[in-house]
Amino acid sequence: MHFLCINCWKVHLETVMLASCKECERLSGISRKDPLSSMRARDGLVCKDHERDPLAVFCPNCEKEISSLAAVGDQGVVTMIGDTASGKTCLLWSVSKSIRDPREAGYVIRKSLTDSDKNLRAVMNEFVQSGKLYAATPTTDAGVRNFAWQVIDTRDGSQSWIIAFHDASGELWRDIKVLSKETHELFFQYFDLASAVILTLDGAKLAQMLDEPGRGAHEATANEIEMMDALTERLSARGERIPVAVTVTKCDLLWDRADWTILREDSHATPEALDREVRQLLIECGRGFVVAAIEAAFYPCRYFAVSALGQSPAAGLSLDDYRGVRVKEPLVYLLDQMGGRYV
Repeated sequence: MHFLCINCWKVHLETVMLASCKECERLSGISRKDPLSSMRARDGLVCKDHERDPLAVFCPNCEKEISSLAAVGDQGVVTMIGDTASGKTCLLWSVSKSIRDPREAGYVIRKSLTDSDKNLRAVMNEFVQSGKLYAATPTTDAGVRNFAWQVIDTRDGSQSWIIAFHDASGELWRDIKVLSKETHELFFQYFDLASAVILTLDGAKLAQMLDEPGRGAHEATANEIEMMDALTERLSARGERIPVAVTVTKCDLLWDRADWTILREDSHATPEALDREVRQLLIECGRGFVVAAIEAAFYPCRYFAVSALGQSPAAGLSLDDYRGVRVKEPLVYLLDQMGGRYV
C-alpha cells in the first residue's frame, strides 16, 4: 500500500509511514509518532494494542497528517494541467460537485482529503465575490492551494483513485522546461505523480478566434505549444505515454453558434462525435500544431468540451446557482482507461 501526501506531493510506502494512537498517548502521557508498521494491527489501520482505536497516519517527510483513504495504487492519480485563466479551478470545483451521489452507478467521490472540499469552496466563493470567476491564479499563489479526493467505482468496490490538483498558475506549466527543481520542488513532484491528465484549453480564446480570425492567435497558440513541448520532454524523460482528456472549457461561449450546437448538453451527441468535432474545432481555430503535439505526447487521447458554470459568470448569482455541463465526462474517460475497461 502507498499513501499520498498532498502537502509535499510525495507517495510513501506503508513501511515508512508514521502513526499515533490517542489511547496509547493517553496512557503514556506522551505525544509521539511511531512507525506505522510497529503499531498497526493485522487488519486495518488500527492500533495493535487498542484495536478499537483507528491510527492517525502521518507523512514521514513533512509529518503532517494524511487521510488513511489517501492510498494509491500503481496507477492512481489524475492531474489537471492548463494555461493561464483556462478555467482549471472552476472545472475542478464543478467536477467534484458532480460526482457525489453514492446511489449512482459509476464513479463517486468517497471522501475529500485534508479539507479539500472546504478549501476549494472558500476559493470559489472568493472568485464569486470578486466577480472574477475565471481569474488567473497569481504565480505567487501557485502551490498554496492543493486539493485531492478519493474516488471509488460503485460498480466495483475494489478500485479507487485519487483526483489531485496542485493549483499552479498557467505560467508555471508553460515554463516547466526552464523551472528550477529546487525552487519548484512541489510542482515537479505533483506532475511526476500523474497517471492520467485532464488538459484544459481555453474556450474563450477559441470563441475569440472564430469572431476575429487572427486576433491573438499567435500568442495563444505559441503559449500552448510551448507548454506541450515542455510536457512532452518531461514525459519522455519518464519513458511513458499516459492517457489525456483534452478539455475545451467555457464551451457555453461556443454552443449557440450554428456550426457548434453539437457542444450543447441537449445535442445527444455520442462521445465519438464530440471527440471528432472538438478536435476539428481546435484545428479550425489554428490549433493544428497543438493537436499534433498533444497526440505525440499522450496516448490514448480523447477530446471534450465542457462548461464548468453552465453559463457566463453573471452578477447577483451565488456559487450554487451555477451548474456544470458535461464536466464529469473527461474524468470518467480517464478512470475507465486507468481501470482497464476499454484498454
